[in-house]
Amino acid sequence: MSISIDNQKESWKKMIEEKEMRGVQLFADDPNDPFIKAYDVQGIPRFILLDRKGKIIDPNITRPSDEDLIPLIEANL
Repeated sequence: MSISIDNQKESWKKMIEEKEMRGVQLFADDPNDPFIKAYDVQGIPRFILLDRKGKIIDPNITRPSDEDLIPLIEANL
């Protein structure tokens, strides 16, 4: 899941389409968004690994493209 924290929703939509981004793509244009506050998002990109119940496994995980991350994700599916 990706959450864009931005105020340019149309540009965000265009990028999602152009880059053919898969997965769940969400948009938050409010700095007071509950997710941003709950997970203390201070900057972007920020990668957080959560379990199925929303519990934080790692609050500062590496990029999803990092192959070393695969075993950690699989262990928490």
